[in-house]
Amino acid sequence: MFYLGVAAFIRFETQIFNRLQSREYEQRALLTCTDVVQCMAQEGLLPEVVFMAIDFEQDVHGREVTELGLARLDMQHLEQGIQGSNIATAGRKRRNYLFDNYMRIDIAQLPKVIVNSLTGDKQIILVGHGIAVEVGWLKKLGVPIEDLKSVVGIVDTTRLAREVLGCSRSLESVMSAIGIPYEDNTFHCGGNDAFYTMQVFLAMLVRRAEEEMADLGGMEGSVYTKVREMAWRAAPLKRDVRRMMDESREEEEFGGFGGLFGEESG
Repeated sequence: MFYLGVAAFIRFETQIFNRLQSREYEQRALLTCTDVVQCMAQEGLLPEVVFMAIDFEQDVHGREVTELGLARLDMQHLEQGIQGSNIATAGRKRRNYLFDNYMRIDIAQLPKVIVNSLTGDKQIILVGHGIAVEVGWLKKLGVPIEDLKSVVGIVDTTRLAREVLGCSRSLESVMSAIGIPYEDNTFHCGGNDAFYTMQVFLAMLVRRAEEEMADLGGMEGSVYTKVREMAWRAAPLKRDVRRMMDESREEEEFGGFGGLFGEESG
């Protein structure tokens, strides 16, 4: 009964969001994405914005969040690469998380972590594969998107996939369709899914930029090259991450490997 109540609540919040807020947030994000595409196609100035991919994972009953995955890209600092984070509630193992920072917290701390992560002096656009579900979880956790003043837009990569590929698919299927490399059995981990979602998002922007360059007869510039590299760059292998943890004597529950996808990581 409790599970059904939570599921119904999430669906209800998703419907409310879709009706009352989605279009405004999506329109603002569209304008920014258009600026990024034009910058890649014509080597203009990038907007001062942070894209933040977000993914919540739940327990088997769908009752509460077990992981929050975030993947951050500051368009003014592309050299930093995509900065990934996996925030797990108490008792959650690191499992197959492949990217930068990992931390374990008590579930009661999660709302504060969300606010801190989605607050800053730059505008933030949330990116999600089925973003309405993530927005519903924000609401359930007491952090409604309208209270996050830095968050000005949302992007749904399932809709982008439908527009670019002609159909809406799972995250894994979209990655396969556009050729982003990945290792099997690394999905359904919040941090990994957020990172992969960011790569899919960037790949869609690259495809749009390539269409514009073809129409304009443009050349590949530095911004296009950097974004394309991030979109199609292979994730670390599970065995390599495990080896790094063993060498640094990090326990499975903790640890972080900062900047794996930054410029310095080669």
